[in-house]
Amino acid sequence: MMKFYLFNQPLKTRRYAGDNVPENFTKSIPYDIKITKLSFIIINNLSDNNVYIGKIYNVRKPTTYDKVISVRNVVRIKINLDVVLKATQGKHVDEILKSTEPISLEHFEKIRDAILEANIETINKSYFNFERLNYDEYKDIFPQFIDSFNVAFNLFGFDPKDIPPLTEEQILDFDIDTMFPDKVSRTPNGIHFFYNNGKILYLHKVHNTLIERCLGVDLIYNFIDEHRMIFIQYKCTDENKKFYISSDSHFRDIQMDKMKSIPEVNECYNFKAESREDLRICKCPVFIKLCHREIKEQRTAPYGFYYSICIWNYIYYAAKTFITLDDTPRLSNEQFLKLVKDGLIGSTSTQSKIIESYLIEKAEDKRLKLIFTEIKDKETPSNQPKETNANRDFFS
Repeated sequence: MMKFYLFNQPLKTRRYAGDNVPENFTKSIPYDIKITKLSFIIINNLSDNNVYIGKIYNVRKPTTYDKVISVRNVVRIKINLDVVLKATQGKHVDEILKSTEPISLEHFEKIRDAILEANIETINKSYFNFERLNYDEYKDIFPQFIDSFNVAFNLFGFDPKDIPPLTEEQILDFDIDTMFPDKVSRTPNGIHFFYNNGKILYLHKVHNTLIERCLGVDLIYNFIDEHRMIFIQYKCTDENKKFYISSDSHFRDIQMDKMKSIPEVNECYNFKAESREDLRICKCPVFIKLCHREIKEQRTAPYGFYYSICIWNYIYYAAKTFITLDDTPRLSNEQFLKLVKDGLIGSTSTQSKIIESYLIEKAEDKRLKLIFTEIKDKETPSNQPKETNANRDFFS
């Protein structure tokens, strides 16, 4: 069961994004303080008189005398602590506000709803979900988990090393299912619906469709209310984390040209870069995601990085033989998704309309039209997008 803790402390740390509390931090607390991971902590920062909320991802016991909590996704919130605590904690308010160590709060849902109501523009319900676990946060769990699988395979006469590596499409499907928490629905033709900050987001899986043949990409993020799109092509390395330039002639000779032909992409200044040091984040809405086919080192997700098409183009032709997962500059999964969610990556409204016209003209098929109309209907259930002719016809 998820819990809230309150932490009254004058936290004096490095400045982060204009606030006094970093987005991720660790904190030592006395050994006898009871606190559970996968919970939330409200930080009443006495240094700047602001209130923050963070997620407690891990609780470790490095010594006999203390614990260390790992807090992530810290954001500043607007909340009247006195009012909320009096409404939810009753006569214990004074004791709670005097505590200098994390103290457990009652009525999780009421506190969560009060935070959501007061921070509509900055926090939504998805914040209160926990992202997929990773090895660093749960070192004590994964060795047992993996060992159990190995024992099960051995009992049936299989060597765990014989498990086939992941395909590009498997990694693509995994990303679609885990990138955004508020999944609403999906259609048989590859359209996945999500809510993102209260608005509809489509993820179009276009692998092996007419759109991939036109644009050379596998996945399209379509933020329809913003007229913003992001295009992704998935590529995988071999067991040595290498992607050989000569191993995929279709990609080199056809898909790359198609991606660079998307309107306004070839105008990017990175295509004229003379050295790696000249490469910068730009407005290109097209990305290559380079992934490893195997989930190694007790990870729970495929290991990969994003490269904008212009940066990839430089690295690709400079490499001559192969590219590795260590080639930079690149964006991690976390960096990429944050920039996407913050609206800093993707096509502009004008560019999106040009791309739409380009796609229809290139494919000579009106059914491929990307309709930029936010779906709103009072008669439609709040958790289901309304079906439109565009939805039914897309890719059909």
